[in-house]
Amino acid sequence: MGPMTPVRYMYVRMVGGINAEGFHEKREIMLIKFIDPRTYGDVASLRFTEDEGDAEAMLECFARGDALLVSGTVGTLLKVGRGDIVRLRTNRGERDFEVAGVIQDFFQGGRVMYGSWGDMRRYFGEDKATLFMARVKPEVEVDQVKQQLEEGVARSRHLEVESGEEARAEMERATSQVFAMFGAVVWIAVIVAGLGVTNTVTMSVLERVREIGMLRSLGMLVGQVSRMVLAESLAMGVIGGIFGLLVGLPLSWMMVVGMGQGTGWKMDYILPGGSFLGGAIIAVGVSQVAALYPVWRATRIGVVEAIKGNE
Repeated sequence: MGPMTPVRYMYVRMVGGINAEGFHEKREIMLIKFIDPRTYGDVASLRFTEDEGDAEAMLECFARGDALLVSGTVGTLLKVGRGDIVRLRTNRGERDFEVAGVIQDFFQGGRVMYGSWGDMRRYFGEDKATLFMARVKPEVEVDQVKQQLEEGVARSRHLEVESGEEARAEMERATSQVFAMFGAVVWIAVIVAGLGVTNTVTMSVLERVREIGMLRSLGMLVGQVSRMVLAESLAMGVIGGIFGLLVGLPLSWMMVVGMGQGTGWKMDYILPGGSFLGGAIIAVGVSQVAALYPVWRATRIGVVEAIKGNE
């Protein structure tokens, strides 16, 4: 097995940030990943969102202590960048830490900071790791190393061994579950919208019983009544779809821009033409399906009863 490095996850109370404009109070709990600057680079890498050519200097500043690496999301939240200050509440009171650099990290939605192992010991009195990360040599099989660890130190120390491939698969499953949840919410919204159209068109039919009866007495056929109700429902679907697309277009653009600003990644907005076309088709289709019951009610209205005022 190759190099190894410890990592400790710790939730710390954040007090605020200090930049050229002054102190910005922001009291909340923030996750800090404490790493050993001497060994972390041998196992994993850090991607900086700015001054990438000066990465070595930023890592040296971080390794000297009293410094943090903050994600782009945290930097935006605290309005801080490289050279600014983040104030934390530690076991030795409130302490100011210099922002050594701004990095890209999506863990917990990007609300994460990195601290050095020395600062963790000095200010929080901890020296135990949450996990150890190791890099396997190219000529060694990952499964073989995992089996050796599980039969050795993992069994005696009651540790869990997980390969990078397994960790990525777990993250993909979690991401798929989140998207599946959003998909379920979308379809629930479609069903509710369809019920709303059904209710609105049905009420419109019931309020115009006499009008429909009069039209039938003048020669309007059942098929014409059906098409009239379907046309009304179609108009509602088209208008609703237009409003939805007009709201969805800028909202999708704002989400992409916001993710780019929060993470530091360069993200280009691509118009999702297929999604918008699908949304328009769904809006029209749902409006027609939702009108089936109102159409049935309208075609059952008797001419004589309708003119008399009874359904």
